[in-house]
Amino acid sequence: MTAKPGPRLGYPGLALTLIGSVALLISFTWVNWYAGTSGADGISDIGFNDLHQNLAAFSAPAASTSYFGWIAWTLLIIVLLLGVGANLPNRAADSLRIAGLAVGLIGSAWTYYALAQYIQALHDRGATNAGVFTRSESGIWLAMVGYLFAGIGAALGPLPIRSVLTPRSHA
Repeated sequence: MTAKPGPRLGYPGLALTLIGSVALLISFTWVNWYAGTSGADGISDIGFNDLHQNLAAFSAPAASTSYFGWIAWTLLIIVLLLGVGANLPNRAADSLRIAGLAVGLIGSAWTYYALAQYIQALHDRGATNAGVFTRSESGIWLAMVGYLFAGIGAALGPLPIRSVLTPRSHA
């Protein structure tokens, strides 16, 4: 019998990348990022698109307004593609694993930075002191964790080489 080694599709990493990507998609489209307030001067719940509109109205830094405009979506697509590619048995898998993890970490950090700029813009307009996670809802957490999951999923890469025994031909 001879051994035919070969890496296999990285199902665990692929699953984690897809879970992270779905979490990001849900975060950007269906859930709130901040809870609203009640009362006569109540503010409605704030979602991903609301943050983009508010930051544009506040003249916040371009890094924050662009995050909620197009960068978050671009990072989602990139980390998804890198995660899928990194978990396929191919020669580029190691490079894709590193790049996928880096994009996942950058996505999570940029999410926090964009939100910190949003809170600063609120403070500049006279809002009470609050932090990034004050009154936070599931959207923030799904975004930050989604990027991390997708990046870690990419880092896992294809499953290790497994020897497959095949019968040896006798001549």
